[in-house]
Amino acid sequence: MKKITQKEIAKRVGVSQTTVSAVLNDNENFKISEEIKNKILKIAHETGYWEFFNKRRKTGNIAYLIPSYATFPL
Repeated sequence: MKKITQKEIAKRVGVSQTTVSAVLNDNENFKISEEIKNKILKIAHETGYWEFFNKRRKTGNIAYLIPSYATFPL
């Protein structure tokens, strides 16, 4: 089976690829109707894109960089 892309999902729903990305990433900064969200998610599930997307999705790990103020001899 050919892997479907966000661009192809967007074309099927009639929205932009940016809208598809916003829905799949659960971006709350975009105002998207529930009807459009449901269409996008339905196609993502039906085509297997959702499983592929979740495998690629970030793990959510957070790294902290803490500066060291120690002095080193030169």
